[in-house]
Amino acid sequence: MAAKKNENKGYEMEKMFEIIANDHSYGIYPGEDKMSALEAQVSDAGYRGIADLLETTGQSLDEFLAETKAIEIEIKRIRIDFWEEEKVAVYFTLCLDEEKISTLEWVDSDGDLEVSDSHIDSAHQFSHHLKMFINDKLNDYLNRHRDEVDELFEAIAA
Repeated sequence: MAAKKNENKGYEMEKMFEIIANDHSYGIYPGEDKMSALEAQVSDAGYRGIADLLETTGQSLDEFLAETKAIEIEIKRIRIDFWEEEKVAVYFTLCLDEEKISTLEWVDSDGDLEVSDSHIDSAHQFSHHLKMFINDKLNDYLNRHRDEVDELFEAIAA
């Protein structure tokens, strides 16, 4: 997430939102709130903003908001640990608006996410964009905590 200067609070992180319309994900967009994320997606789609989209399509704002959702995404409580002393996993809680999903992903002996047995791919019906966002965040976490991962695998081998 991008850091943004807030004069009163120092730096704060922009929120991330998945934009979904008609059961289709249009990607993950940053924003201060849902409307600014929708504005970013609409601009990415080639419009000058939501007002331009509404004028071009003839939709009202209520119609647009009824079919287009911005779901706030946050990954919390990431940690690396053993799973039943046999494997290493990265545990995390995925927050989608108010819904919380606690799950894990396996970590292979190279310290990367194991792609052949992914909980994200098999246990949840996430969009491709959301899966990639989660994978990127978890891989970033694993890269920053490589020493911890190595220690866990050394303990398993011992």
